Amino acid sequence: MKKILIFMLFFVSLGGFFVTPTFAKVLIIANNSVSQESLNKEDLQNIFLGKMAKWSDNTSIYFVTSENEVHEDFLKTYINRSSSQFRNYWRKMVFTGKGQKPKALNSDEEIIQFVSETTGAIGYVSTDAALKNVKTITVN
Repeated sequence: MKKILIFMLFFVSLGGFFVTPTFAKVLIIANNSVSQESLNKEDLQNIFLGKMAKWSDNTSIYFVTSENEVHEDFLKTYINRSSSQFRNYWRKMVFTGKGQKPKALNSDEEIIQFVSETTGAIGYVSTDAALKNVKTITVN
């Protein structure tokens, strides 16, 4: 036991770190027409990277991103990219003709309104957003 403790202290003193679970400050929301109640992380990545365009019932997916502080948490937690990596990814997609720049809105309220009014829409908001006429999607 002492050897393990000494190793842990030595590891930390050398700049090592231990992964601790973090809880996202982000809620994934979708239009009430979306039949899915949950998504896995890979499907969520595929949606926001433009690689998945249809829901399981063949309805088109319309995703919206944010331009507020929630964006960085969302990208880090679910997409595994920084905001500059995400932006550069979409620049490349647009430049090569493989995609269109995602719609980006400024506030949780605007995202909730877009998602509630757009069949097949998905987006993300802060956990303290006042949800109205949308459903939350859990991520496995």
